[in-house]
Amino acid sequence: MASSSASRRLFSRTFGNSAPSLPRYTAPLKINQYKTTPPLPVPPHIIRPPYVGQNPQQFPDINSKDIHVMSADQITGLRAAAKLASQTLKHALDNTKIGMRLDDIDQLVHDFIVKDESYPSAIDFMHFPKSVCTSVNDVVAHGVPNDYVLQDGDYVNIDVVCYKQGHHGDNSGMVLLGNVHPDIQKLSKVTREAMYSAIDIVKPGTPFAKVGETIQEYAHAYGFAVNEDFGGHGIAHHMHMAPMVYHHKTHASTKQEMRPGMAFTIEPILMMSSKYQYVMWKDNWTISAPGVPSCQWEHIILVTEEGRDILTLREGEEHPLKQ
Repeated sequence: MASSSASRRLFSRTFGNSAPSLPRYTAPLKINQYKTTPPLPVPPHIIRPPYVGQNPQQFPDINSKDIHVMSADQITGLRAAAKLASQTLKHALDNTKIGMRLDDIDQLVHDFIVKDESYPSAIDFMHFPKSVCTSVNDVVAHGVPNDYVLQDGDYVNIDVVCYKQGHHGDNSGMVLLGNVHPDIQKLSKVTREAMYSAIDIVKPGTPFAKVGETIQEYAHAYGFAVNEDFGGHGIAHHMHMAPMVYHHKTHASTKQEMRPGMAFTIEPILMMSSKYQYVMWKDNWTISAPGVPSCQWEHIILVTEEGRDILTLREGEEHPLKQ
């Protein structure tokens, strides 16, 4: 689940650069016209993250200079949560079809996690109202599932987070439905490759700033823009914790280097154009960029003594740059 590099209070109804004249790849979304239902119930015996039911909620400072290094037991817990997250995402990617509602994806994800006696971390995280984020077509991030019906040619990011053994697993991927335009297919492919290009540099001693530099270079080589408003984050017993992992070159990135026992997400959002205008929907979560497609992929990476381990690697998933 992407972390915003700016306070959500900065999001007005519209902001950003004017949208360019791009082909219309999908029918325009009817902003604020879809019905959203309450969150699905979680059995009371399932252990909740500490933020659930809190008001006000308290979260770690993602810009803190104190980057958590996990113990062996904590790594075991994160591995378990990440494995469930990857299994859940694969289940959702494999079973999302034309004609389904976004709410049906929410049900798929919710039931899979709860069946494991685990908690869908999205529910009540900063008061998010559902079990998963579903960002369809022009929605950039944090899409709240609703009764929108998926059409031929649609593309949707599914962002799954779950809480198991006191830790959060977090990953996302794209579903391309039916006759998706070749430009969108390319955007999704390059986004996943850009993520993997950054994963490949993870090892002890690598500056975190290299992640953004690597992704930006890869994206620009294909003519795509990196969204600079959302980034990755440290993850363990908290969903979002230091460091903020930028996906573009910026002086704001931490100057610290990676160390064994650190874990974080790499989850770039690439845009078809660098010029776009956001619209914040009335649910106060869904953020779209009308007329400008985007795609996102995400994995959790653990820094090890030998290099790295992709904790959310899905069964059958292959490295796109090594095929």
